[in-house]
Amino acid sequence: MKKIIAIQMFGHKSESFASFKESVKALINDGFVVEAITTEDQASVLGDVKGINVHTLNNSDQPNKLFALYMFIKVQIQLFITVLKMIGPADVVYINSIYSIAPAIVAKLKRAKLVCHLHNTKQNPAVADKALKYLINKIADQVIFPSVSLKDKFALSVAKQTVVYNTPSEEFISEINQLQITSRAKKFTVLMITSSDDSPAIAKFTDLATVLPQINFEVVLNDWTVATAGLLDKNRQPANLRILPENDNIHRFYQRADLLVNLSANEFNTSGDIDVLQAMYYGIPVIVPAKGGLQELISNGKHGIAVDSSQLAGIAKTINELSTNALIHKTLSAACVNQAKLFTSNQFRAQFTRLFNGHKARPYDNLIQLFGTAYLNKDISVFRSKAA
Repeated sequence: MKKIIAIQMFGHKSESFASFKESVKALINDGFVVEAITTEDQASVLGDVKGINVHTLNNSDQPNKLFALYMFIKVQIQLFITVLKMIGPADVVYINSIYSIAPAIVAKLKRAKLVCHLHNTKQNPAVADKALKYLINKIADQVIFPSVSLKDKFALSVAKQTVVYNTPSEEFISEINQLQITSRAKKFTVLMITSSDDSPAIAKFTDLATVLPQINFEVVLNDWTVATAGLLDKNRQPANLRILPENDNIHRFYQRADLLVNLSANEFNTSGDIDVLQAMYYGIPVIVPAKGGLQELISNGKHGIAVDSSQLAGIAKTINELSTNALIHKTLSAACVNQAKLFTSNQFRAQFTRLFNGHKARPYDNLIQLFGTAYLNKDISVFRSKAA
């Protein structure tokens, strides 16, 4: 059986780790031997994946930039040595970030296949990021993107590039089917799932809560720590806004939410794609950025609104309209469920594992090419007003 050396060392679970877990599960189910290298914290999340061999390295987040650079170099050296010891020319190295550059170099030296799964990029990449992108472009055999927008942003010249959209896990979907989805809370609730370092999005969400006091707002932080809690500005927090830590039961947040919003200003960060699809599986309409990968998942006006996050007045107007017009909300909710069901774990597994079995995979220009007529939607908004 072919061996896959899969590396996920950089980025917390709010970014690419959920996709990494689904990826290695797909490979194991398809008969591959998977040797995973990750951090101790992330290794615990892989505990329920049967048949995986996990190797852990320390890579804790460091607030001090100099010490963070030291840790980055140290981890690269450790990765280089670890992968060098276990790799063979017939193996495949699978990295989940451009920052895992050392294993990529080992793959090149050993003439092993290198597959890169790139999930996001900075709007204004630093010199180091540009250098890493240059190296990946030179040595990667296959590159996978979670959206067409991100693929276009990277603009690589690698011969084999494709788009594989992330999907909620099979366990998440099964749990929804087992749960009896009760009626929403009496007070309309808007949910945002983000990380503490996206302070601009949290500030915008706070502004929305301030101008819409009749509506509940909940921020779920997927990287909550004691330090994180201390950074929150309690003086600015209106009474109708709650900031909560994510836990193992994400379902409870979706069960009481009526709307999910993503106010990220970075259109090339697709880390919210699974959150958007999870919400839509629950029949929750969404508000996503007008540009980037998240807007590829919806038909504007049919499953929610795609709008620039700076247009707060328009977003507030849309939230208010959804909270007061039950018919519009019900129409969007039903459409969201139908749309979300196109994105299944079986579809993800089939697309993903083909790339490791020697099959060619074409890049998709849009979801119609992927799903065919099942995705054809009339872009007719059900709203009386527009968000922008």
